[in-house]
Amino acid sequence: MDLKTDPCDNFYQFSCGQWLKENVIPDDQSRFNMFRVLKDKVDIILKDLLEQPDKQDIPSIKKAKDLYASCMNMDQINKLGDGPIKQYLADTYGGWPLTNSSWDEGSFDLATTIANLHRNELYIIITLYVSSDNMNSSRYIMQIDQPSSFGLPGQKYYLVERNDTMLKAYEEFIYAVGHLMGFANASTAAQDIKDIVDFEIQLANISVPDEQRRDSKKLYNPMTLREIIGNYSQQFNWTSFFNQIFSSPEIGLTDVTGDEILINLSPLYYERLSKVLEATQKRTIANFLMWRLIKQHFEAMGDKYLAAKAVYDKVVYGTTARKPRYKICGSYTTSVLSLPVGQLFIKDNFDVQAKNIASDMITRLQASFNELLAYVDWMDEDTKLVAKEKNAFLSPKIGYPKEVLNNTYLEEAYKNLTYDVKHFFNNILINKREDFFESFRQLRKEVDKEKWAIAPSTINAYYNSLKNQIMFPAGILQPPFFSKNFPMVVLDINDLIYDNNSYELLKHSHSPRSS
Repeated sequence: MDLKTDPCDNFYQFSCGQWLKENVIPDDQSRFNMFRVLKDKVDIILKDLLEQPDKQDIPSIKKAKDLYASCMNMDQINKLGDGPIKQYLADTYGGWPLTNSSWDEGSFDLATTIANLHRNELYIIITLYVSSDNMNSSRYIMQIDQPSSFGLPGQKYYLVERNDTMLKAYEEFIYAVGHLMGFANASTAAQDIKDIVDFEIQLANISVPDEQRRDSKKLYNPMTLREIIGNYSQQFNWTSFFNQIFSSPEIGLTDVTGDEILINLSPLYYERLSKVLEATQKRTIANFLMWRLIKQHFEAMGDKYLAAKAVYDKVVYGTTARKPRYKICGSYTTSVLSLPVGQLFIKDNFDVQAKNIASDMITRLQASFNELLAYVDWMDEDTKLVAKEKNAFLSPKIGYPKEVLNNTYLEEAYKNLTYDVKHFFNNILINKREDFFESFRQLRKEVDKEKWAIAPSTINAYYNSLKNQIMFPAGILQPPFFSKNFPMVVLDINDLIYDNNSYELLKHSHSPRSS
């Protein structure tokens, strides 16, 4: 805060001025805040831990170091270049029409392609996944939804004029990648790429905007498998798609019938989709799907492709430099092997005192919540009792899950993963397939509400409403957020002033309704 500025003259300068004075946005980032300061610190810690030589590590930690090493080995990645992904595209999908002159439209099957993309954890056009049931948080259920992501950062980037700067940058990005991989027909490449972007614009236009998806009850539309097949199979073979997913031996689902209940989160999208698919050539759909698959694998394709991505990133995100490789590889390894990396992290970077501070804070939050209920006039007494009951059963998750230190558990959890330090691309495929299969293997299991959803080194803290958990991973329990030397905190809404050393309330302008 810039306390020299009168907040009535310039509130932004008052609240953020000192931060702006002391910090600049790094060239490789589009934003910078206190979370990023702490994330940078954790990234350096993880770099040191993952680059340490084998110290009789348990197998799962050795796997984490091997995966990290395969990501860091840019000489080998550059040597292999786009060879691995070209081979994968040819073997699994018949190639990318844009760069493969032998691509056969007659052999293209949309249901098979979408099923294979799901195994690669790419959910575009069709999205099917397993998650906890919003109306019964103790069980898992299958859900279908509109695309979970777009090539550009979000739907709004497509709802613009066709000559928009970022849309053009996206189109030029696809062209640059196609050129690097080698166009099958240079004279038609520009039109093919325009068709890819136009098709994605259509998908964005038939997708329901985020602001219309805030009511969880409106998203909760139970349908049987039979109803989905009957309602939406005009241009997409849902029967074939479901059969290919369920029949995977890695999943082992043998009891799925037409009466299986799924939650349709976007009926309007699927009502619109058939017309879009009917009006679009198979070549365009295949080009689009293969482009989106390629786009998520640039980190395994070498410097030439990362340079092309950097040009695009400069326009869309404002970044002028590539992120340091160790940050990319550390984050990726943590996302896949969160518990083994967590064991490395907490052994030298976990402050028990910080855990006590967080635990005390949560206890005080619970007490304050119950006090505030007395002043809430829009809740009846029965609802207040339920609210207090839920508050009483709040489950704080502070630091790390106990499984992190259980070597037997770690070996069982990661037994299906084996990495080759010379083949980063293949390692990515292994991870994606195992993550997908593991998510579907949960379907007939009861939700484990004690299970952590984030890595111990995560820089975040939040409340999970379905599991009634407050998450405070070890990564966030560090200075400057948790420190005895951190100065007093002023919460301006209610004029609360706490001393961080004792957490005692020093001043309070009592206003129970606003608090």
